[in-house]
Amino acid sequence: MKNIALKNIIVPTSTSNNGIEDLVYLDSIEELSEMNSSPEQLKISATDWAQGIQYCDRERRTVGLDSLRSHIPVRNNNPVDYLLRSTSSNNGFHSVNANGELETAGHGFSPLSTQLDIQSVVDAQKSGDLKINRVAGAKGREPYHTIEFGEYPNSHVGPLLNAKLTALLDRRKLTPTGKVHTVQVGAGNARYGFPEFEYRGEKYTFLVERYSVVKRVHDEGKVLEEETRERIHWYKVEPMTWVVRNWKDLPKEINPNGNGTANTVSLRTEKAVMYWRAASNIFEGVNWENCPARAYLNGLTTGKVQPENEWQNTSAQNFIDQALSQEIGFDLEKNKDTENQPE
Repeated sequence: MKNIALKNIIVPTSTSNNGIEDLVYLDSIEELSEMNSSPEQLKISATDWAQGIQYCDRERRTVGLDSLRSHIPVRNNNPVDYLLRSTSSNNGFHSVNANGELETAGHGFSPLSTQLDIQSVVDAQKSGDLKINRVAGAKGREPYHTIEFGEYPNSHVGPLLNAKLTALLDRRKLTPTGKVHTVQVGAGNARYGFPEFEYRGEKYTFLVERYSVVKRVHDEGKVLEEETRERIHWYKVEPMTWVVRNWKDLPKEINPNGNGTANTVSLRTEKAVMYWRAASNIFEGVNWENCPARAYLNGLTTGKVQPENEWQNTSAQNFIDQALSQEIGFDLEKNKDTENQPE
């Protein structure tokens, strides 16, 4: 049995005209154009975690006392705007809007892409550490295949468990895993690290919403007194689901009907898993090469924090180590046959 970290089976991908390479990246306009996808096919939804980041990133809101009990972030599977990277040193980013149309972007959600080494995927399938699943297409889409690779905050836990975990956190009854999930929120792109905890064999982390409560109002409706409060929203850390984008081109060890022309296993997350203000075309000099999004995803020491135009170091807290540090085993003697692979 040979153990190896998930991040070590990723193949670096060229992501700009300047020859830089990344392990995890955002798609570009050019790459989407090559796929000849329709607007309907370009639509994508976001995880609860990503929607939670957007929700907590808004300007501090003011609510009445009567709304506190029911004030829970609304989550759905509707299409969202998502970012595309730039492939040159020119300023700016583009995005795909909720209608599947291309436009310029100031901020947006982010589905992630990566490339895996084919032989490593074959070996990990034999050991049972990586499994490919066939998914029935919805709304006129063809069936597709997914793979669970890594783990990351995903679904909101719901009001009952949310209250339970918050109470346990207040009493210091939760066990920290030592991992921290980092997000950027607010107009100044401040970085916040939210610790991960284990509870009854599952992993959870949270986001903090800051808001103001109206306590006293003038007869004419003017707010005379308000109080700033915080509310915690909990999310379950779950396996990340990636769509296999080049299924028909994979070798028969993975796809029995594949043509074997692929050099890597090409993946993109099934949903947008993050929300960014960090990659914006409204700040001079910001592009994929130097944006905080790229720095965070790949654990680099590059990336401008706008608008202060300062450099940040995300080598200590980054997506690669937060989501893809688990080890898998390659048992090359186990499950040598591929007769039960998905078609």
